[in-house]
Amino acid sequence: MGRNYGFTHDAFMCNASPDGRTYADLVRIRKERQAKYPFSTDFNNEPVANCAGWPAGKPWALKPGKSRLQLSGHKFETVTPYVWAKMMHEKIGGSLLTVMDAEHSTMKSNDFACGSKVLDFFRDGTPAKGSCAGFPADRTGPPGPAGNMAGTVKLPYCSASLVRPRTARDEDKALLLTNGHCHPAGRPKPGEVITDKNAVIEGTVMSPAGRELGPVTGRVLYATMTGTDITLAQLDSTYAEIQQKYKVEAFPLASSSPVPGQKIKVASSFLESVWSCQAEAVVPTLKEGDYTSTHAIRYAKECDTRPGSSGSPVIDAETRELVAVNSTSNRDGKECELNNPCEVDGTVTTVHQGRGYATQTAAIAACIGDDNTLDLKRQECTLPRP
Repeated sequence: MGRNYGFTHDAFMCNASPDGRTYADLVRIRKERQAKYPFSTDFNNEPVANCAGWPAGKPWALKPGKSRLQLSGHKFETVTPYVWAKMMHEKIGGSLLTVMDAEHSTMKSNDFACGSKVLDFFRDGTPAKGSCAGFPADRTGPPGPAGNMAGTVKLPYCSASLVRPRTARDEDKALLLTNGHCHPAGRPKPGEVITDKNAVIEGTVMSPAGRELGPVTGRVLYATMTGTDITLAQLDSTYAEIQQKYKVEAFPLASSSPVPGQKIKVASSFLESVWSCQAEAVVPTLKEGDYTSTHAIRYAKECDTRPGSSGSPVIDAETRELVAVNSTSNRDGKECELNNPCEVDGTVTTVHQGRGYATQTAAIAACIGDDNTLDLKRQECTLPRP
């Protein structure tokens, strides 16, 4: 289920703790730690609290096995400290590859030899030891349009992107686009159009290689799940300020819709994944529970988007223009239910299990007025109105 591994993680960590502490023990330990380390009292406090009263049983008796084993650790990172890799290596053996960087999960970058060393183990069983350079601290990742995370923004539970209409100026406040069902206050009701500007939205700007560069904040201008599935927000920062601070550019907002056969990429900041495929078809009506979208885009099967990719920009693979926003997929083969949309064409209902869908965004550009603000009263604006 994408990155939703929290329960498994907590169960593993709690089972690894054999002391059977109660909540009273945790309070006592916290007070002791507060007295000894006043500046770092609460570090890693929550995961420990989740284990209170956990029936751990006996601790695992780890020992070396007979099969070849590859371990790896990042020398200076804090998510999974390197000392854990060393301890595990001493406990169960195998080959330990030391990545000389301070990042988490940089193995997936094709620019560095570390990833290829691990891939060799999966290909032919050749273990890697010693060290490799890893990710330089002074760069944010490989450049290039549409094949990376540049322009994307990670939300707490969804993906999003920076978008820029052709009429926008550098000094205009930047716009952020995600799904209607990613609205900070929860998904709009069927038929509802939200324009009250009260909802605050917060996200993290991503580098081309998927590193978290820093925060952006703003307010929601518009959100609906009627006929489409979008949330549009205006940020507190201008395009120029974001470019100067984070060295990333917003996606140009296309004024035309994708056509079947068009090569596209779906870039999920939340899942740190990019899918490449084609727009397979334009669906007249897409029904999901009580919600209906019109002229949705069905992906070819290569874009097997997953939970967490909601709100991801769908971009033209050639021009980098944003042509749609990832919306939903049929997970279980059910008909017209939430998380199981169906295609409706007249009296015919069709289910494509495993296929993902995007909502078109061409109508947004016509609704942007002066100072990069939303103006639903513009004659050419066709977005649903309150």
